[in-house]
Amino acid sequence: MTAPEWIEDEMTSQTQEQRPARRPLALRLGKLLFSFTAWTASIAAALMLLTIIIFLAAPRVMGLEGLVVLTGSMEPEIPVGGMVFIKDVDPNSIHTGDVITYGEASISTTHRVVEVVNDPVDGLLFRTKGDNNDAVDTLPVLAASVRGKASFTLPQVGYLVDALKDRGNFYLFIGLPAALLVLNELVNIARDMRNPGTARSTRKEASA
Repeated sequence: MTAPEWIEDEMTSQTQEQRPARRPLALRLGKLLFSFTAWTASIAAALMLLTIIIFLAAPRVMGLEGLVVLTGSMEPEIPVGGMVFIKDVDPNSIHTGDVITYGEASISTTHRVVEVVNDPVDGLLFRTKGDNNDAVDTLPVLAASVRGKASFTLPQVGYLVDALKDRGNFYLFIGLPAALLVLNELVNIARDMRNPGTARSTRKEASA
């Protein structure tokens, strides 16, 4: 037994009213692109933050200090833009051929020891030279000025770490992706509030 035509027409009309209108293709593609950009930027920001933790925080646990290399005096072994990790040592354990960092925390130098001198007046001294320099450094290094001995180096990492030390760059590389991700979630919430039927349908399909 078939239903009257007017009943079928009414059921068809109700079905069409319940079915959400399809958004324009350009709008859907734009939302997809925005979501992809937000997630990609957030993943990149997380990797940058992880880099800082690994190359700055983790070495301190092992008693190391990471320093960004700004000049090419020790190239090719320690390239510009790399990071050298130094460890505090007893100056008496430093020998010719070791690479040491000396000077103040704000202005320090990392060069190779070419001679160890026991001066009767100044005590233990180190004559140093950059591998890429032609001459030995003019002034010897006092034992008290030694900050540590180089343990290992990592190329290129210093560029990223140095850039993220700047507050503006930190907000740009870390804060902006986080803001994009939050904005993307807010857009999704607003869409679900405008179209609750679509949200319920999507959740049912996901659980099916």
